[in-house]
Amino acid sequence: RASVVFEKSVLPIFNAANIAVTTIHTERANQAKEYIMSEDLTDYDGIVCVGGDGMFAELCHG
Repeated sequence: RASVVFEKSVLPIFNAANIAVTTIHTERANQAKEYIMSEDLTDYDGIVCVGGDGMFAELCHG
């Protein structure tokens, strides 16, 4: 469901604002945390999480 919400509600806003987006679709627990911990985030201005409270907590712990 999060993918649909992102594609229909979030992505159009970023596209209209001409904001470049990198999208990560997770398939298992801790995948987002592992990505955040292994990625060089210096080129990122922010992180948007579309999912449940578990996903948000996972990103915060990353």
